[in-house]
Amino acid sequence: DAVARSLRRKALQYSVVIVLLLLAVPLLAWLGPLWFARPVWGGLTLNFLTVAVLLHFAFVVVAVAFVRVANRSEDEMLGRPEDDG
Repeated sequence: DAVARSLRRKALQYSVVIVLLLLAVPLLAWLGPLWFARPVWGGLTLNFLTVAVLLHFAFVVVAVAFVRVANRSEDEMLGRPEDDG
């Protein structure tokens, strides 16, 4: 039960990070029209590149970080089974 509560708490923390990443793109587009409209590479704007590439990379980084923290937390609370090999 404690493991589930701990992982739920971590999941909520990482969910907040994901929501903040998602909200950062429209906020930057609203606050910085130059960031939104200026072509950077091949006519693509920084806003488009952020949504198309950087945001997905950030999601993968957050997911890997969560899995590592969750596995470590679970191993500390439940212990790792010994290898019989």
